[in-house]
Amino acid sequence: MSKKLLFILIVCVLIGFFIFKSNDKPIIHSFDDCVRESGIIMESYPRQCKSFDGKIYVEEIKNINEEPTIKINEIVNGTVINSPLIIRGSARGKWFFEASFPVKLVDKQNNLIASGIAMATGDSLTDDFVPFECRLDFSISEKTEGVLVFKNDNPSGIPENDIYYRIPVIINVNGNATKIKVYFANDNLDKDVTCEKVFYTERNITNTKTIATAAIEELLKGVTEKEAKEGYRTLINSGVRLNKLVIQDGVAKIDFSEQLGTGVGGSCRVSFIRKQIEETLKQFSTVKNVIISINGDSEYILQP
Repeated sequence: MSKKLLFILIVCVLIGFFIFKSNDKPIIHSFDDCVRESGIIMESYPRQCKSFDGKIYVEEIKNINEEPTIKINEIVNGTVINSPLIIRGSARGKWFFEASFPVKLVDKQNNLIASGIAMATGDSLTDDFVPFECRLDFSISEKTEGVLVFKNDNPSGIPENDIYYRIPVIINVNGNATKIKVYFANDNLDKDVTCEKVFYTERNITNTKTIATAAIEELLKGVTEKEAKEGYRTLINSGVRLNKLVIQDGVAKIDFSEQLGTGVGGSCRVSFIRKQIEETLKQFSTVKNVIISINGDSEYILQP
């Protein structure tokens, strides 16, 4: 066999191989196909699956409330809910582990608004329906759509054993809410990026005697999607916890977990972090000065 003929034969074999492989790709037409082919499942509502080629397939919700193993009293699709929300209903025993299961309230983007634990008010060691009760406290700045998500307590950790029940709702602004200010950086408002200016955005919180603590908790949540679109951003790390806040004689002594100082460097970022905390506290007339500490240390923290 001549070299030329051998070369042509090899080229033909390679072309045939690539044609075969291209036709060997799985055919995906639906959410179920995408899941079957190990696509990435996103916990939205309805759920979405991202296939290997980047396409998004949305789960078709069919008779979501048909023959449920959980029943919710008074709350149906589209119900307007207020804080505090008391949820009562009944669920079959398989929903419970140690007489409880988790409940959460999320917005349309699946951002967590509130979470709680549904506690059985009867014997949960049965296959029958067991009554339960759950309380959710939340605060939002404007009326919005959301979803109540009920999930069985699954100690096995095996996804196939998970049970979800979702109810789309309208989340109302709390009529007894208090308006507070939370301070963030905003490059749209501070185009020179002075590292000294922070700007407030208003939020509604449930009335509380510890309003300064509630304001800091709102600060630690970071910016909302709406605030981010308006140019607000936070320089505070995610996952920071408030350990303690004491206000006495005009001085607010506030202590955070170690995450506040993790990976923080540069005088500009340090300045922003301090300003965000200080201005959020100084909106209250009882606060004139602020001392920040991390796990009790106020001297060697937030260094440039």
